[in-house]
Amino acid sequence: MVRLYTQPGCMPCMATKRSLDKAGIEFETVNVREDPAAAEDLRRRGFPSTPAVVATVGGREYAWSGHRPDDIAALAFLLKEAAA
Repeated sequence: MVRLYTQPGCMPCMATKRSLDKAGIEFETVNVREDPAAAEDLRRRGFPSTPAVVATVGGREYAWSGHRPDDIAALAFLLKEAAA
């Protein structure tokens, strides 16, 4: 499962969404302004802002904040390997 935490008007969030789409990664979008529990989850993880990506692959969690094309590419590889 891949979850993208976003908020309205966030340009890096939109860029991250485009990068995930381009990489063929299926993800769930969570708007932290509409979901206070999600916003608190990000704070607990130490992420001060959006976007943030949290993914579980093969029982291991990967998480980062910011638009990170390198991490998106690595995640796409991990998901492909896990599906094989």
